[in-house]
Amino acid sequence: MKTFAKSIAAITTLSAITTLGLSGIAHAATPTLSSTSPATLATGVAIDANIVLTFSEAVSAEEGQITIIKFTDKTVFEVIRVGDSSKVTMNGAVVTINPAGTFALNTRYAVLVDATAFDSVSTDDSFGGIQSEGTLNFTTVAAAATTTTPTTIATTTTTIAAQPLILGKRCPKVGATRTVNGVKLVCKKTTRNVWRRA
Repeated sequence: MKTFAKSIAAITTLSAITTLGLSGIAHAATPTLSSTSPATLATGVAIDANIVLTFSEAVSAEEGQITIIKFTDKTVFEVIRVGDSSKVTMNGAVVTINPAGTFALNTRYAVLVDATAFDSVSTDDSFGGIQSEGTLNFTTVAAAATTTTPTTIATTTTTIAAQPLILGKRCPKVGATRTVNGVKLVCKKTTRNVWRRA
């Protein structure tokens, strides 16, 4: 009876191992996309924006490419190899894509990712990719941001000549002096006492 019980236990254990995998560890789900930036259907996206994919777990870049297309006519904007470290930065569960090109204004784009592009670091399972334009698409800003530079208005100070204001005008007494706008004047007597240049 004990031998029979042990046999049943062994069969149960073997079944559990088969279900869980040869290692006896439960097989984790494949990596999934948790969030994106820009978010899908986002508007007003900067024309120099990066595309950030955040996964459910840490992933590694494998083989394949990321394709950015114009949503309306499906023309290709840029194709990026996932192994191109100048354009694709891996940081655990976060993948940052930095396109070489600049997006056009007021244009809708979609991002596609090959199913072979990213694998789970822990299980080697592949991310299923982005195969539909409706999964991740966004529209850029309608007009480029402009920076207003303050304009400095030059102020010119005009020195009013003393002659039309003071010269020839009556002065109090002969010999009196004064300086107007840098011009030294003296009171002189002609037919009457008037200001003249010194």
